[in-house]
Amino acid sequence: MIKLINRLFWKVIVIAILLTILFVIWQYSLDNWSLDQVADFMIELVMYGLPILLFIIIIYKTFIERIVLWFNRKKSADVIVNKLAKINQISGSVRSGKDSSTVGAAMIAREYILKRERKELSKLEHDLYIYDFELIKKWLNKNGKKFFVASEYRINLVFSEMIKENDCFIADYWKKKIDLKEHFHSWKYRKDKYTPDVAFQDGLTPGGLHFLDMLKRYTILYMYHHYVPNFIMSNQPILESFEIIKKSGKIERLFSKKLSQDYFKLKEVTAIPFPKRGFIIETETAIFYSNTDKTEGEYFKDESGIREFYTTAGHILREEVFLYGITQSATRTLKALRELYPGYQHIFKMKFRSTATFSRSIIKLRSQLKKFRIFLLEFERWIYRSSKNIYIIQKLATRKNNRKARKLNTIEKSIKAKINRLKYNASKLPEDKTSRYKLHLISTRILLLEFKRWIYRSSIKLNVVEKRFTRKIYQIKHKISKLSQKDATKWSKGYIIFYKGIYENIKDVGKRVSFPKFGVILENNSDVTTYSTYGFKQTNKIVDCFGRYDTHFMYTIREAKEILQNMHFMDVPNWEGFKVKFEDIQEMNYATFNALMTIVLQKMKEEETELKKLKNKEKQRKESMIPPSFTNLSNKELSHLAVDFGIEFKSLRYTFIFYKKRLIKKLVAHDHNRGKLKKLTLDKLRSIASEDDIEFMTTKDIVEKWQEHISKKLNSKYKLFKNAGKT
Repeated sequence: MIKLINRLFWKVIVIAILLTILFVIWQYSLDNWSLDQVADFMIELVMYGLPILLFIIIIYKTFIERIVLWFNRKKSADVIVNKLAKINQISGSVRSGKDSSTVGAAMIAREYILKRERKELSKLEHDLYIYDFELIKKWLNKNGKKFFVASEYRINLVFSEMIKENDCFIADYWKKKIDLKEHFHSWKYRKDKYTPDVAFQDGLTPGGLHFLDMLKRYTILYMYHHYVPNFIMSNQPILESFEIIKKSGKIERLFSKKLSQDYFKLKEVTAIPFPKRGFIIETETAIFYSNTDKTEGEYFKDESGIREFYTTAGHILREEVFLYGITQSATRTLKALRELYPGYQHIFKMKFRSTATFSRSIIKLRSQLKKFRIFLLEFERWIYRSSKNIYIIQKLATRKNNRKARKLNTIEKSIKAKINRLKYNASKLPEDKTSRYKLHLISTRILLLEFKRWIYRSSIKLNVVEKRFTRKIYQIKHKISKLSQKDATKWSKGYIIFYKGIYENIKDVGKRVSFPKFGVILENNSDVTTYSTYGFKQTNKIVDCFGRYDTHFMYTIREAKEILQNMHFMDVPNWEGFKVKFEDIQEMNYATFNALMTIVLQKMKEEETELKKLKNKEKQRKESMIPPSFTNLSNKELSHLAVDFGIEFKSLRYTFIFYKKRLIKKLVAHDHNRGKLKKLTLDKLRSIASEDDIEFMTTKDIVEKWQEHISKKLNSKYKLFKNAGKT
């Protein structure tokens, strides 16, 4: 609507200008006007027409546009609460306004519902005429927190107790006409079976609604309206409201309630503390319900009961609670979840309106002028600092607008007067010893005053001007900061319009829709979409959306990793040239890159192992007379080392074969068949030996004995090598 009004406004202006030009040409062509008359008419038109045009523009931008936006904001709240689906998936491109529009929707829905609650409370007070609502409010203000319990069963117990204690809160006027016990029993025991003694005839309920049922509705609504400040439940912190206490300056902030995924799990033993009315916001659903995690998908569909919750959400939440899931792409969330949303909203763009453009432009102009003034002062200070001309310094120091300089000049004059007075008194003294002593004191005072005057003169020349410049610059910077704050405050009082596509089927999400020229919502009749679609211009105040949540709340993940690994950006190595080295590939650690370089990297590892082995040998040769330790070497490395030193030895495999033959020989001695024993493994031979109480060696013992044998030969060879080196 704002866009249309803008177009109409400028079209009217252009048409008026064109008609004026045509009128002038027509008058001139008929010789009714001369050139002087045409010039006079144009001058008068500019003199009177431009101010009128500027006045109309200012009135429109200041009042009319804001009134239209205010109305559209109210209408947007009505559409969100009464026309759109209560459960929606919100999607849109990066920075299109997904979270902002959702938080804005929650804030205007909150205002709308609170206003509706006030109207309903007032209506109930008029409809339930037999009750004393002053007593009811007094009791609820004192004991109403008893109603903050889960389940209708517990609420009914508290309500019954309240009614019994207070004689049903019947007003004194009606106590003689209404039986208190009958009134309570007809609700407690005979409801829906007999006609209530006092009922509200709604035309739908047989016998009418019992007044106590309506009173229960009133009590719950009263407690929620006055004692439940929260309206939003979310999986990220959202600032619902705040208050600044004037005396102390303390800021009291009210954040949203924490949302847990456990609350959706109907098949598990978890709480379900959803409010009677409210707004649930679940952001980053593409992460928490990923369509690539098969395990999570099976758990979602079969085990947790979340799927059943979304299927029956309208019943569980009684269509009084909104549930919005936010994701960047409509198809990135789990298929089992995204197909259960009754409604889908796609954010195309957002626009700012009525942000006090005219007044803010004046503020910016004032700010630029003050910045220019700072530039002039800094230039003047530079002249003062760089100049050696005493005349310029004195001129700057004795400016008429410099109060400090005038004050110092006054002090200097007073000092000069005192010196002249002391000199005059000294000239009048007689020549005697006492007068000489007084003359000496006067001379000392004159010297002190001269020194004081010198100090003041120095301060005038060196400090006063510098301090004046500094003070002026900081004062102007303070004013610029105040203007910037004023500019930001005026901008924040503006409006923001979110252009949303409303869809009933996920296959249509993202398809273009037409937006209304008047109002805020328009149904689209198009062959492109299968189901009904709407163009919705959600209008919010800027303060409804911005500054109420952390736009990067998932940064917590990075913070946790940075605490574990303290690596700054400056610690990351730079590239050394245009070529990529093998060390760079290992450091980058891309899986595909590593797979392509597997053969090369494997060869490099083998060479690195050989190099380590050679270094170990060199290190052992350079050690003292203490024989080297071979226990840290593997069996393969020990064998290679023995070969390098020219030591003859049996391999570990041969040792196992030799030991197996010895064990078979022992078993044959205990009447076992040699042919069958040869076919058995060493472990089975050991188990037979253990049954016959024959001693045998474990695999570990054999390996240790073999290593000990090789190590002894290496030590003896090492000693010969050392002795040969000494000789």
